[in-house]
Amino acid sequence: MIIDFHTHTFPDKSSEKIVNHLAHIGCIPPHTDGSVIGLFSSMKEADIDYSVNLPVMTKPSQVEKVNSSLIQQQEYLLDMKIITFGGMHPSYTNYKEELLRLKQAGIPGIKLHPAYQNVDLDDIRMMRIIDEASSQGLITLVHAGIDIGIYDHNYSSVAHILKLLKEIENNKDSLNYKIVYDSWDIAIYYNRKSYKINYYTDNAYVKELINLLIDISPIHVDLHGWS
Repeated sequence: MIIDFHTHTFPDKSSEKIVNHLAHIGCIPPHTDGSVIGLFSSMKEADIDYSVNLPVMTKPSQVEKVNSSLIQQQEYLLDMKIITFGGMHPSYTNYKEELLRLKQAGIPGIKLHPAYQNVDLDDIRMMRIIDEASSQGLITLVHAGIDIGIYDHNYSSVAHILKLLKEIENNKDSLNYKIVYDSWDIAIYYNRKSYKINYYTDNAYVKELINLLIDISPIHVDLHGWS
């Protein structure tokens, strides 16, 4: 089974505009129109069994509205082989109640995007959300490193991630195993030890990197943006 764990979809009426904007700032041509149907068609073409939709809340006011829409669409999305996460914004105040609502609706986790939310990952607002999500058994997926469309500041660097992990590592056993992609650096957080392996970021070392990851498994791996 093949699962694409990092996808985005947008409402039909605005998907084309949003995708074109992201393509412009990221200088990467889009391969779908950003709609659910567009993603499903792309999945069929590439023999992808399931995709995971990761909504990004750029404003606190979007949280309840977007999450409600995703909750309502869950059955339809699953028919399209798309598993959706919810979203959260660090400045959204009722995060505990909203996380509980997502959990009760069967949403498996949330996405945070420090760059588009203009908040460092180790900010106390981020830590509170991640800690609460963890206590409720929700997965938290975080964009790590510089975003291709936002170069002014690295909101989720290796240093930010390690600081966050050290703050909340005792809350869930799953935090023993972490891989983060940080711009052109890769760091591994494994059994409470950190390993920086910058030289693996050259494509010539990809095979060696993969072998290292296999050696220290079981771990969760997301080399987002690699081929």
